[in-house]
Amino acid sequence: MKTERKQVSGTNEMLAVLRDELAAAIAVIERLDDEVFTEPSGRNGSIGAHFRHNIELVKALFDGLETGRIDYAARSRDRSVETERSIAIKALQGLNERARGFASFDIAEPLAVASESVPGLDLASSFGRELEFAISHTVHHHALIAERLRRKGIAVDPMFGVAAATRRFWDTETNKNKP
Repeated sequence: MKTERKQVSGTNEMLAVLRDELAAAIAVIERLDDEVFTEPSGRNGSIGAHFRHNIELVKALFDGLETGRIDYAARSRDRSVETERSIAIKALQGLNERARGFASFDIAEPLAVASESVPGLDLASSFGRELEFAISHTVHHHALIAERLRRKGIAVDPMFGVAAATRRFWDTETNKNKP
């Protein structure tokens, strides 16, 4: 007996998660001074470089939604985003607004994604899968940023850079220990 599959969009919920991450990034950047934002850290880049990377990845996703093909490697790598906090904040605000425009998209919407490993190869994907990737990738870089800031003695929201699955796990563990 086949189980009937129920289609659940989830677009608004996933976009809300991404928008929350973008807003959290803005909140962190607003608290930093220029020196902390731009200070290089070897080959790992500055904190600003991590934010720029996230901004450009989400922009590539949104650009790809409009064309039907995502090319994450075709990022502009705009150095002003990693050296000017106000430019990074404006870019994040713009992405946050732009995300609203994709609320009508179905997460099952098919997309092609350019392989970063094999030039000329396109891979089949979907809006939902790529949105999940963008969220996960953003959270990962936020975790790197949070760790670097904490090592500098700069307080960061304890949930900044923590994945949703980890938060749920922590909640479950906390509830297990309640009488």
